[in-house]
Amino acid sequence: DIDAAVLPPGLVGLLILLVMTTLRLANKGNNWRRALIAALSMAAAITAAAVAVQIRYPLFIDLAPFLLLITIDYFSRLVVRLRRQDITLMMQSLALRRRDMFMRLVVENSFDAIFTINPKGEVLTYNHAAEEVFGYTRAEVVGQNVDHLLRNLIITDGGSLEDLMARRGLHEISCLRRNDERMVLDLSIGQVQTGDEPVTICLARDITDKREAEANAEAARGQLAEAIESIDAGFALFDKNER
Repeated sequence: DIDAAVLPPGLVGLLILLVMTTLRLANKGNNWRRALIAALSMAAAITAAAVAVQIRYPLFIDLAPFLLLITIDYFSRLVVRLRRQDITLMMQSLALRRRDMFMRLVVENSFDAIFTINPKGEVLTYNHAAEEVFGYTRAEVVGQNVDHLLRNLIITDGGSLEDLMARRGLHEISCLRRNDERMVLDLSIGQVQTGDEPVTICLARDITDKREAEANAEAARGQLAEAIESIDAGFALFDKNER
């Protein structure tokens, strides 16, 4: 019988270095599936090579250090990948929170009344400008149906509240404030998709003073025309250029 021999330490070290280099090249990138396949392939290749060598030569090859090395290398790199992913996800979450906070600040400090409505007609959000325009606080409106906000609605284009919410674009409407004063609004309606349901976004601008000024100007022009027509003598008006 021929006594089995053990691989010399120098050869073992060379094989370990070769395994480490191969794993490092195979583990480039962040694909854990490719890394797992590389580790399993390396383990299978080492086992097959050891079996082939031991069949042909009287050598005893201890595979435990190689397999342990492959296992430790794979899981250590997996931990590093998970930590990198956690950091990436955390940074993305912080970026989303900052963007969400920025958008909330923009909406809250807008001069236009902004409120959003779900498909059931319930008010989801309601900014500070909307409180000043309609006279209702956020607590009184959020969760309520939009018809609670747009009381005694008159739509210049005609139609019902449901028809108005279904139409996109700019519309002129008239409704009552909380103190029952009638006001005229330019209402811009849009829609965005959030998750499984659409959300209607409404931007309202109070144009009551503008419409009252236009009505007063029109009445003054009418009175002036009547006054001119009532004069019996000849009468003419000239501009600053005497035209």
